[in-house]
Amino acid sequence: DKQQLPTKTSSTTEEVETKTSSAPPAATANINDTVELDEETWTNFLNSIRNDHRSHHAALRLAKPFREGDLFHLKFRFPIHANRLSEQKIALEITEILSEFFKCKATLKAELDKDIKTPDVIGQEVEKVPHQDEQKIIETFGGGEVFPI
Repeated sequence: DKQQLPTKTSSTTEEVETKTSSAPPAATANINDTVELDEETWTNFLNSIRNDHRSHHAALRLAKPFREGDLFHLKFRFPIHANRLSEQKIALEITEILSEFFKCKATLKAELDKDIKTPDVIGQEVEKVPHQDEQKIIETFGGGEVFPI
């Protein structure tokens, strides 16, 4: 197994590359093509890890996923999310999860991309708090503002 610690390649990109050998190489038509993972595949992946890996699920649902053979580019709008996946332990765990689900020898690359839009999966499970309850919460905390998710 080969591991590479997080490296800073530019002022706007944090990357992590971690390789595992727990799964066989995936068969792809053209291994050099970078393609956005379709929404259904990514949603199925997220649903498969929801119960066993809640914190990873929370982070990964904010990613815009692309795949280049066995290399998974996970692009995030905010540095905090890209940095989280740059932590060696978390990167290894997520790489193993990706390898198992996609049946490949996954490599992970977390990137910051301020131009991507937040994926539509955010807020799908969140139910809108009724207006009266919002007021009670605001009053409880001594004022404030409620922002839509």
